[in-house]
Amino acid sequence: MTRISTAYQYSTYQREIREAERRYFDAQRQVTTGKRLNSPSDDPSGANFLLGARGLKSAAEQFTSNLGVAKQYLSFTASSLDDGHTLLREAYAIAVQANQTTVSQETRNGLALQVEEMQRRLVDIANAQGSGGQFLFSGQKTSTKPFDVSSGNLVFSGDNDEIRVETSAHETLAVNTPGEQMFRKAYEALQELATNLRSGVTGSTGSDIRSLQDRMTDFRSEWSLAGAKLNRVEEMTRSHERRIDELVKQISDVEDIDLSQAILNYQKAQTAYAAALQVGSQGLQMSLMDFIR
Repeated sequence: MTRISTAYQYSTYQREIREAERRYFDAQRQVTTGKRLNSPSDDPSGANFLLGARGLKSAAEQFTSNLGVAKQYLSFTASSLDDGHTLLREAYAIAVQANQTTVSQETRNGLALQVEEMQRRLVDIANAQGSGGQFLFSGQKTSTKPFDVSSGNLVFSGDNDEIRVETSAHETLAVNTPGEQMFRKAYEALQELATNLRSGVTGSTGSDIRSLQDRMTDFRSEWSLAGAKLNRVEEMTRSHERRIDELVKQISDVEDIDLSQAILNYQKAQTAYAAALQVGSQGLQMSLMDFIR
């Protein structure tokens, strides 16, 4: 008959108690944290997946934040371009009105004053700022006021460099509109209209009508481009948000627990641990004579 040594039995009890204790504390930790994985050793494959998924989620969140900045920039720019187009349309209406032979010179002089006020308004539009106080038409010199008037001329102090934001892993988007030439030409067109209105020459605003039409086209084209970019930004934002939702679910499927099942497992592990302690305690109290019997 094979006789089991006391040392062997002691070792077996210890091993069973340690294993039951490990399962008990693992179950307790899952209930406490709500997580199935609390360290890489819990599931190396799952931990590796979580590392990659969290990296993708973080990147998607950053792209979404960038797109939020782009949306604000483009929205303010589109609004300013629309204001500029509206102003030029008013000037165009004045040019058409003044081109009539029945309009008196006194009326033309009054219209010239209106156009000069439009020039001041145009400069204000050219110096429009975004929600963060950045100048929209300064290029990359966003803290520099881009336009001022000196000796009757519009002076530009910004640059024409693009401001680009990263919208995905392999894509960037220019969110600013170059303003130097567009606003300078518009300002000069208004200046020419005011001069012609005061000239006293009937029909002198005919060329202004065509010039203002071209300037309105400039503003409307840039406005349309900003609108198209806004649509693209909103589309990409929705795409990133869907991706984030997918990753959140995938991470939860791997990492999180079913709480009701975890509580049940915890209770079972607790019972098993208590039983192991009891059996081990009784077994370790047995003497050599208990085995001989």
